[in-house]
Amino acid sequence: MKSFEIIKAVRDYGPRDRVQRLVLLVLATYVNDAGLCWPKVKTIAENCCLSKRATLYRLAELERDGRIIVNRKAADDHKGNTYQIVLEKLATLRSKKESAAVYVLPRAGKEKAYEVTREQIDHWGGLFPGVDVEAELRHMIAWLESNPRRRKVKAERFITNWLGRAQDKRRNGTGTSTSVPVLPLGKGDALQNVPAENRQWRAELAAERAASATEKTRDT
Repeated sequence: MKSFEIIKAVRDYGPRDRVQRLVLLVLATYVNDAGLCWPKVKTIAENCCLSKRATLYRLAELERDGRIIVNRKAADDHKGNTYQIVLEKLATLRSKKESAAVYVLPRAGKEKAYEVTREQIDHWGGLFPGVDVEAELRHMIAWLESNPRRRKVKAERFITNWLGRAQDKRRNGTGTSTSVPVLPLGKGDALQNVPAENRQWRAELAAERAASATEKTRDT
């Protein structure tokens, strides 16, 4: 397999850790037609702008995960380690990690938990580029654990609504992406049961809506 084919495979299926991916890409630039390479650790470190110690650490991680095979026996035409990138392992590990749950949100209904995968996090990150999705998910979990009666059955809708509000607040400069969520009052909800941090926001929202309605009436 040619070097550019291996580089493309690393780009498409390489680890999400940026430094691991960079080390793999550097190795891929040195492979021969047999898929083997033997750059010195110093050379890899210089190409990655890493220290020698950090490079050795990342190489050990890649070997432990099975993404590379390291032959430490000296060859006839070179000294030092010989590296082989295991392409089949790249795709397998990427698929497993994307389908594994990264966060678990409490929810209402028969299913008491909603699992969030890495693939979903990446998808939401593209939809809400101004939001730190993982930070927001951690805040969601804390909020849901503190407010068990307000947990939702439709967890994904709850998540996207939360992220949408966080995106709007960043865009409008009215808050940060880690602010407490504000949920609309549902049927049967009483204001005294609403968290204190949400009451002021609802009052301000009601005032804004009343002012907007008054302006529309004047225009007509």
